[in-house]
Amino acid sequence: MSCATSADRIPIDRSGIAAAPRRARRSPLEVDWISGACLVARRTAWEEVGLLDERFFLFWEDADWCRRFRQAGWRVYYVPTASGIHFVGVSRARRRLGSIRDFHVSAYRYYRKHQGRHALHPLTLLVGTGLLASMALRSVQTLWAPGPPSTDGRTREPNGPRRSSSH
Repeated sequence: MSCATSADRIPIDRSGIAAAPRRARRSPLEVDWISGACLVARRTAWEEVGLLDERFFLFWEDADWCRRFRQAGWRVYYVPTASGIHFVGVSRARRRLGSIRDFHVSAYRYYRKHQGRHALHPLTLLVGTGLLASMALRSVQTLWAPGPPSTDGRTREPNGPRRSSSH
């Protein structure tokens, strides 16, 4: 991240990274948020905006943090030359249904935190209903999804290590 000097550039979202010209993907690219699986922030930036919001469990805390950085005038960059190893699914492998719930609850918290609408506002009710429907569908899909059993026979193994760039 670097300190913003002007607000004349609108950052692209994560899906725009793939659509960016190949030569642009070798250079840092300003984005709206990056994954917390591979995120580096300046100390002065997080001292200004605060640490990750602990009300988000496992999901959406990175999007929230990046949004707060941007609101404070910092820029968020995808840096294609940065990489790390992320063990995909390890944190949620033994809690498949719990992690689906956590994702959707955090999505709702993110919406409420940044939209500021009352819980009974029609749009808030619509978003909440949509998230509940999505959570129910994904839960059923997860229960019926085939997958290799883990060594203890109770849950599927996580996907294992995957190289992760800073997005």
